[in-house]
Amino acid sequence: MKQHAFLVIFRNQLNQEEEAYIHYANKMANMVQKQKGYLGHFSFRNEDGFGVTLSYWEDEAAILQWKNEAAHQEAQEAGQKKFYAHYSIEIGQILRSYSFSKDKSQAE
Repeated sequence: MKQHAFLVIFRNQLNQEEEAYIHYANKMANMVQKQKGYLGHFSFRNEDGFGVTLSYWEDEAAILQWKNEAAHQEAQEAGQKKFYAHYSIEIGQILRSYSFSKDKSQAE
């Protein structure tokens, strides 16, 4: 990952898995990829509905632009009203990055 990029950590607990949640999650995953300054993301969810999404951004301005995107705000409101028991968001900056791969073509 690009040094000095910004990282958003979104931790959340689903109330229950619903088709509507999957719709919003897929819609947001497709939309975010078109945002200026977006570098990538990874999401994980366990069988109890606890999830973590890590998203990477060029700068804080790009994060704020995404936060204020109208469709994203609609999804945030739906998440608070319907989908999440709780969530937290943390934002940080990547100072260093290390990686290892036996496949030399995969190492950064």
